[in-house]
Amino acid sequence: MSEEKGDVLRQLKVSIDQEGFALESHPKLGPAEAAVQGVLLAGTVQYPKSVKESALQALAAAAKASVIISKNEIEREPFVAVVDLEKCTKCGRCIPVCPYGAILGEVRKNIEFVTAACQGCGTCVAECTVEGALTQEGFTDRQIMAQVDAALAENASGKVLIYACNWCSYAGADLAGVMKIQYPSNTRVIRTMCSGRVSQKLIMYAFSKGAGAVLVTGCHIGDCHYINANHQTEKRVERWRTQLKAKGVNSDRLQLWWVSAAEPKRFADKAGEMSALISKLPPEELQSTTAKVVVRGA
Repeated sequence: MSEEKGDVLRQLKVSIDQEGFALESHPKLGPAEAAVQGVLLAGTVQYPKSVKESALQALAAAAKASVIISKNEIEREPFVAVVDLEKCTKCGRCIPVCPYGAILGEVRKNIEFVTAACQGCGTCVAECTVEGALTQEGFTDRQIMAQVDAALAENASGKVLIYACNWCSYAGADLAGVMKIQYPSNTRVIRTMCSGRVSQKLIMYAFSKGAGAVLVTGCHIGDCHYINANHQTEKRVERWRTQLKAKGVNSDRLQLWWVSAAEPKRFADKAGEMSALISKLPPEELQSTTAKVVVRGA
């Protein structure tokens, strides 16, 4: 990929892979679409391909474009972030973490949320520290925490809770099932649109409910469906591990693992490793977790 084309992709906020090529929205459901709404892909901007393949993709992109311009209104996925301006303190923490520049404003003065630019990764929601100020439709804290409650209703300390991103690790886990690649039955997977949606509250809530271990999974660095949202995940998990250690909780019980949609065995192997970790922990370590980790407002 040339440097000029790479610059154009970055300006359009299009996700690119480690080689600098544009990433499609979905290899099967959106092969000619970028994750950014309204940006279509064709030819070698995506990867080296033949003239015939490039022409076929160009036809698909043209057909998609005709659908878009023929409508008075554009339909979009409902998983966008929603800001409550009455609760928002305008701290500005959400502005720099949005991969698409959908949040504008000046710290302590004003915040403007551009819904049309939001692609639904939820990274801003995880960054917000004000209860209820930022939520994500379909993936609110309450909805995800209800899944945690169900997953840990019985024998919580013997469970591995996995937060999996929709595009990579969740697809990898699904493929493991299709290919009949076994991983421990004490594994419980909770889907989020992106690993960037996983917040400190969701991590600590799982431990407050007695989870044996928590694994955050997502796209490999450089292959994030949401440009670079998983960079935020990487920083956050290291910070949370430090916080758990300060509370007297074994920080190895929280780990981050990158898994692509084509790596079912990698997912299964890590799930097995986390399950083995739980089995080696002293019972008192697992039993005392709920007292050590308390989540306010949960």
